Order: sequence, then structure tokens, then C-alpha cells
Amino acid sequence: MKQALTVLVVEDNPGDARLVRESFRPFGECRLEHVGSLAAALRRLEQGNVDAVLLDLGLPDAEGTEALERLRERYPDVATLVLTGRDDSEVAVEAVASGAQDYLVKGSFDSAGLRRAVNYAVERRRSANKLEHLNRVLQSIRSVNQLIVRERDPQRLMERACHLLVDTRGYSGVWIVGGDRGVRATANAGWGASFEPFEARLRRGEWPGCRSRIGTDEDVVEIEPTTCSDCPLSAAYSGDQAVVALLQRGDVTHGLMGVRLPNHLRADEAELDLLREVAGDIAFALHDIHAEGAQQHAHQQ
Repeated sequence: MKQALTVLVVEDNPGDARLVRESFRPFGECRLEHVGSLAAALRRLEQGNVDAVLLDLGLPDAEGTEALERLRERYPDVATLVLTGRDDSEVAVEAVASGAQDYLVKGSFDSAGLRRAVNYAVERRRSANKLEHLNRVLQSIRSVNQLIVRERDPQRLMERACHLLVDTRGYSGVWIVGGDRGVRATANAGWGASFEPFEARLRRGEWPGCRSRIGTDEDVVEIEPTTCSDCPLSAAYSGDQAVVALLQRGDVTHGLMGVRLPNHLRADEAELDLLREVAGDIAFALHDIHAEGAQQHAHQQ
């Protein structure tokens, strides 16, 4: 590994936890954290920045593979290795089938073996995450492209685009505002009632502050919600990342799109490129619909 790993040890036995810590001692670049229950592990994972979990199968609040299944259900992108004192091949098979990257028997591994198992588990999980990421990106682009070909109503187009990005891309929330100088239409998915105050402000003609931070030089920008405390949506982000993209076709602006990225998605350059492409496709569709409507109106005149 070229960078330090953060490893979370979930073990209620202090002696076993100490043995694991001693096994990691020769590798100073690993940051080791220890909790004694599944509930504490889930709270720590919610904060992010954990590369691997060493999970005991005999915890006070979860027995057997129940702990693994609950952890994997909420945090499937974190590499998980199972620790157990039972040298049981059936348990090993069950653990791997439930999503563990590896199975380690307490007292039967040395420092080099533990380090190797953790590194391999992290690399396998990262490779799987990248593959899943690319598949979802392709699905999102394909779905949006199919939508803009079929849908000729701008309001339905925006609404369905929001839902598609939540369903296929896994964004926590998406909103789209149609218009340039004035707001013509709004759509959202994943926000619930928290979108209503934001929409009411838009209907009064008040654009969000992020509109002034994006322009010709930057068509997609990451916004820090804490700097937009006056925005009705700032509290709804709850630590997630916020990214805003301009819907622009040539010199014409057709609106603004905002997305909320959950912890497992990061606003890296690949993610920003995806948003540029999707925003460009939506802007192209809105531009085409508007041009078609103007042509029909001119023909009627």
C-alpha cells in the first residue's frame, strides 16, 4: 500500500484486541482503531475514512454472521475480514458468502500474514467498488440518454431525470431548476419535505447562492453546505457532499442541477465529469424542446 490504512478492530475481548494491535505494530503506517461492540462500529463507520474492518463474530450485541450481515448491509464498500476463535471451515464459508473478504482464526496468523490479508482485502474491495461504480455510471448515462430521446415535456423530463439519477447512480438527492433569469420549473427526488422551503424561495424568484459561484469558467462546482447556511437545503445535507452543475447549451443557460453525494461517492474528477455529461445532456434536451416549441409557434403565427 502506498498510503496508510485505517483499520477498525471490532473485538469485545481486550486481550484479543491487544494481540491484533501487537501484530500490526511492525507496520507503523497502519492506523488502528478499536471498539468493543457492533453498535460502536456502526457509529464509527458513519464518520467515514475506514479502509478495513476486522470483525469478531462473538460480540455482545451480535452473534455469528449477524454482525457481518448488518455491517455489510449499511457499509458494503468497506473491506471486511472476520476474526473468530473457532477454526471451523463451515463458519469460514458462511462468512465469505455473507460478504467477508477473508477469514482469520485468532492466534493462527502472524504479523506478515495479517498485513497481507488486510492489504489483499482492501485491494479486492476497491477493485469491486470501481467496477460497480463504472457500471452505475454507464447505466446512468444510458438511462438519461434514453429519457431525453423519448420525453418532450420539460417538466416531466426534469422530474424523471432526478429520479433516474437517484435510482441508477445512487445519489441521496437531486434537484433541477429550469430557467435562466427567472425560474420556470423545479423538480427533485430524494429530498422529501425538506425541498419545500427551497422551492418556495425559488418560486419567489430567489436563486440559491450557489448560482453565483458557477459560471463560464466552471460549469460544475463542489459546494460546502456549511458556507451556505442561509440555504433551506443546507441542514438536509447532513454531512454529505453537495455538487452543483450548470445546465448550459452554447451561450444559453437552461437552469441549474444540484446533487447530494452520500459518503461512498466522492466528488472526484471522474464524478464531476459524469455530472458535466449528464447536465450537458439535460441542457441539450431542454434546448431542443424549447427550439421545437419556438418553431411550432412561429409556424402557427
